[in-house]
Amino acid sequence: MQQLLQQKRAIFSGAFLAYVLALSWLNWQISTPATSMSEFGFLFGPEISRILAGEPMTASERMPFVPHFLASLARLTDEPFAHLLVKNLLFQSLLLIVFLHWLEKLRWQPVALILIGYVLMFPQLARHGFALFPEEGYLIALLAFLFHGLLRAPGYEKLWQFLPYALGCGLAFLTKGSTLLLAPLLCLLFFIRTARLSVLVLFTGITAAAMLSWGFANLTHTGKFPLTTSYAGYILWTGNNPKTLENYPAQSLDPIAKQASGQRDNESEWEWNSRLRDEAFTFIREEPATAAKLFALRFYKTFLAVTPVESSDWQGSSLTDLRSPLKTVGILFMVVFRVLFFVACYSALKSLITGSASSDQRTAAIAFLLFIVGFVAPFLVAFVYERQIMPMVIPTILYLLFVIASWPANGSTQVTNRIK
Repeated sequence: MQQLLQQKRAIFSGAFLAYVLALSWLNWQISTPATSMSEFGFLFGPEISRILAGEPMTASERMPFVPHFLASLARLTDEPFAHLLVKNLLFQSLLLIVFLHWLEKLRWQPVALILIGYVLMFPQLARHGFALFPEEGYLIALLAFLFHGLLRAPGYEKLWQFLPYALGCGLAFLTKGSTLLLAPLLCLLFFIRTARLSVLVLFTGITAAAMLSWGFANLTHTGKFPLTTSYAGYILWTGNNPKTLENYPAQSLDPIAKQASGQRDNESEWEWNSRLRDEAFTFIREEPATAAKLFALRFYKTFLAVTPVESSDWQGSSLTDLRSPLKTVGILFMVVFRVLFFVACYSALKSLITGSASSDQRTAAIAFLLFIVGFVAPFLVAFVYERQIMPMVIPTILYLLFVIASWPANGSTQVTNRIK
């Protein structure tokens, strides 16, 4: 029996490695990235150039982890594809750990194989999760690993077992500004799942250290102590101004974003950030009906939409003939995800309402629902693209696997249901 289990692990691990290599190559062909990191889009290029030149991230346009990580890869090798491959081997290994656990937890049952196979074949997850930038290429795997830790948390006995998740929580904050709410919320959720003060102290300490390090770095180089980026106000303005509805949600907001006023003479980047933020709040106060319509559109794109916003990702790609069929398949996968998401939400609410659920099931339900709220809140306030909600997919599937593993037929009871 043990030998058969090891064989299954080896076969799945080998297949997963081949999958990572194939998807890395495919993403490379689709994205046709710049040959130099200084040419990277999404404002990463200028930040990486500063780091490689030994200068600080004075513009604070992106959170620090991804620019510093990519700059480190650039110092190791000049081969662009090697950067993508190393990044994917590192971060997708987190998913390998997660998937192997749940396959073994459910004894390689067809339902587990189907759900995990669905994740692996999801076109949008493959496209955005394997990209070198922007941040979703890191958060999809990282947040899946953290939610996996939440589900397993009651089964951990030693404090050191929580360390990888606590470090991941701090890393998530340093990866993208939209995790400003989610990172501290995860600290609370791990405490709720374990009811252990030592776990709360560990997570809070590491996450607070990550936040303070970023705040002090900004204070040193810019004289301000923000915990986000200097583009937060710009992002809020882009999703909340009278012209937003002219493009969104049918098209990208890039044309609107380009109309944002630039920095004025003697105006710092943080003053510019505050001015655009204030303009967005003024718009919301003065045009509440339009603002409400924009919120409704963002809610629709976050929880209901199955078609993506048009983008130029494939321009110049050698695989443009694949775009149309992959888009159609992607829509079908999104339809399935929407159904599975609401099934997961229904299961979580049922666990909270009915008296038959165990404490483990109830705290897992709370963790899932609050995880989703903490993750989507920034997008409901500003704007959301399909790639930005992709980190929701795997936690949803993991929660469904948790629910299935909790069924009595899988060896669990309603009294004790620890996912070890």
